[in-house]
Amino acid sequence: MIYMRVAVETMVLRDFMKVATPMVMEDIRYLIRKQQAVIQEPDFKPEQFYRLDAQMHSVWFEATKKQKLWEILQAQQLHYTRFRMLDFVTETDFTRIIKEHEEIFQLIEKKDVSALEEALKDHLYFSMKRMRHQIDVEYRDYFEEEDPEGKFDI
Repeated sequence: MIYMRVAVETMVLRDFMKVATPMVMEDIRYLIRKQQAVIQEPDFKPEQFYRLDAQMHSVWFEATKKQKLWEILQAQQLHYTRFRMLDFVTETDFTRIIKEHEEIFQLIEKKDVSALEEALKDHLYFSMKRMRHQIDVEYRDYFEEEDPEGKFDI
């Protein structure tokens, strides 16, 4: 599922760089600032960050008129969504995620396609790498075994 997100979001971000207006870029900047603020709240809950993260990714799809594709991805990736929620609940370094978002934002501004693709791939795969042991051992019952043909190494 992450491979699909990397493939789709890479193409969407390529398109986004061509159509991003100053207002849409400000929307993304604002969502990053909200992420920074929400993690400072005394009653912060990871679900709050998850919603802001999803909103930010959604902006790219909406700006490129691919909102329906985003909706299809969200509807078809129940297990990935479950993983992301588990990831956010066990994550302890939200500032790292925000820094990745800021880097992605800067690369969009620079229109640096190759660096952006690499940063996006790192961003989307990081959690899987971080949680590999927990997924294989502690949370194994929460996930279905992937068909070996579609499996990839992390």
